[in-house]
Amino acid sequence: MHPRPTAASTIATTPRSELQVQTIAALEGFTYEMCACTDTACADAVAATLTAWADRQHHDDGVDQGDAAAADRIAELSGAYGECKAKLALPPTPPPRTLAAVPERAPDECLRYQRAVEAYVTCARVPENQRDVIFLAYQDQASTWDTFDFARAKPTALTRIASECKKARDATPPCR
Repeated sequence: MHPRPTAASTIATTPRSELQVQTIAALEGFTYEMCACTDTACADAVAATLTAWADRQHHDDGVDQGDAAAADRIAELSGAYGECKAKLALPPTPPPRTLAAVPERAPDECLRYQRAVEAYVTCARVPENQRDVIFLAYQDQASTWDTFDFARAKPTALTRIASECKKARDATPPCR
């Protein structure tokens, strides 16, 4: 765990305000720890510690509602804590898709197919799972190009490959 920062308080040091200083210091620490978390296991541990701490506090000794500065700081810390926890609850951003390159001597239809796939898999209006299907189909077809020698290929083989790329391109939906 990370060390907790100390509360920088401008609240007078009466017994009641000392409790406010301690509460703010504790919340600063919990917020700092939550924002330092990089996974949900860490966030769950910090949340459990915060809950246990809150359960140990006297419910009647909370922040005086008349102390606006302390109440504002606690609200600010609660908001920051919640934002940090919420960020960990979001699914991770998938890495950008990198399409396999079209070999230099491949038929132009294969390059057109790649462009159609690129437009589709980067289209934010298309659900992620549908983009995955098109991306994986392209990658599967492109993997066969790795071992094919386009420079020495017979014209009939190139025509067949161009035809396959055209069929695949025609089957790739546009971004709508």
